[in-house]
Amino acid sequence: MEEGAKKRYEIVKAKCDKISEELDRIGKSSLEKRKMFDWKEHLTSVWGVVKDNIVFIYPDGLTEVFLTQIWNISDIHVGELIWEGERKQVQAIVDGNNDLYLSTGSAYLSHAIEEHEDERNGAKIQFPIKCWIQTKPDGVAKIESLDHAIINEWRTKMTSCIVLGNNEYLAYDIGRDLAKKAWFGPLAEDTSTPDFID
Repeated sequence: MEEGAKKRYEIVKAKCDKISEELDRIGKSSLEKRKMFDWKEHLTSVWGVVKDNIVFIYPDGLTEVFLTQIWNISDIHVGELIWEGERKQVQAIVDGNNDLYLSTGSAYLSHAIEEHEDERNGAKIQFPIKCWIQTKPDGVAKIESLDHAIINEWRTKMTSCIVLGNNEYLAYDIGRDLAKKAWFGPLAEDTSTPDFID
């Protein structure tokens, strides 16, 4: 890594670490405080720090920090994501202008693009979509049949898709039809398989 890029990485990483600490505190707070937490504002703040350094197709360390924030938001039950103790799906769209749009699992991509619940001040999502990011409430980062249908429908207007699970993600380069899946955690004794210790 060149010296300028390394310094930029260290500055951005330090800011992200501070933001991550805030989310950790919220996750440990009372239900009432979690209900009041503005998760969209939190993710927008994180996005403001990392957006110029994000790599969606083959995520790097800073991108993984951002993706982890999205997963953690879906996991700690904050704001309107509090729903009978279950995880709700969080979706993020990064458009052609590098703007971030956030929604819950109530709207899939096709509907979200038509009229996105997070469009502010009359802004419209600009094509191509750089990345569609979604969490999976069951904690498994996988592209399901409905996801495939949506990707196929928007293939010419979308560059990549990232699916987040519990300590894992799958990043899909739509144009090249290639995917990268990453797991995080201690390895089991047998390292010949990708199984991890929970």
